[in-house]
Amino acid sequence: MAINRIKSTLRKVRLQHWRVIAFALSMPTLLSLPGMATGLLLGLAPGTTVILATLTASASYIAAPVAVRHAIEEADIGLVMLASLGVTFPFNVLVGIELYARILQWLTG
Repeated sequence: MAINRIKSTLRKVRLQHWRVIAFALSMPTLLSLPGMATGLLLGLAPGTTVILATLTASASYIAAPVAVRHAIEEADIGLVMLASLGVTFPFNVLVGIELYARILQWLTG
């Protein structure tokens, strides 16, 4: 059922939703920073710190659709699912993990 909602929402996505797409692309990077900071403060290995950063970056697509659905009844859940699973998840897998590793490398010198 969620797939049908995503399909119908994808057909409606226009330039007017650029803010949703921008948010879906920028939020994982911002959310990864507290994970990185926690890993560094705990003295975790670099690989473990990158995993922790990836997990905190993932919070935007793990919890957001359910939270939005329950908090805002008139919200377009298809658009929320599209942003989280259609934009944020692929970003995290294809770009994010490498990006977080490079940011960590830059921070630790």
